[in-house]
Amino acid sequence: FDIPIVPYDIAEAFFALCAAVILGLGMGVLNSVIMMMNQMWMTGYTLFNIAMWAASGVAFVPSSVPDPYRTWLSYNPALQVVEWMRSAYYRGYGEDLLDRSYAIEFGIVTLGLGLILERLTRGYILSTR
Repeated sequence: FDIPIVPYDIAEAFFALCAAVILGLGMGVLNSVIMMMNQMWMTGYTLFNIAMWAASGVAFVPSSVPDPYRTWLSYNPALQVVEWMRSAYYRGYGEDLLDRSYAIEFGIVTLGLGLILERLTRGYILSTR
């Protein structure tokens, strides 16, 4: 298919992978704390996560989506990580939609919220187990 296996910019691919790890860690910590307080949360979040994955741009190219919808899709941090990784493979890709700081900031904020929420609810969580 003549698709390069090695990214054009290896450092950019590494940073995109690190952003994905930060985002996953933040969402994982936050959701695990919420799930410890409410068991039904995971069912709702799983359904929400399926929709977020479908809108992340893995199965389509977001730049081909019409403008108002493309802007709405850009608020999905997973889409930002996917676009970031694509920009590591293709020179000049995603300059109109990609916001690298958004994915990192979203991951750090969710990680911070998860850790704060865990600290505030630690007594409640331990007493219910």
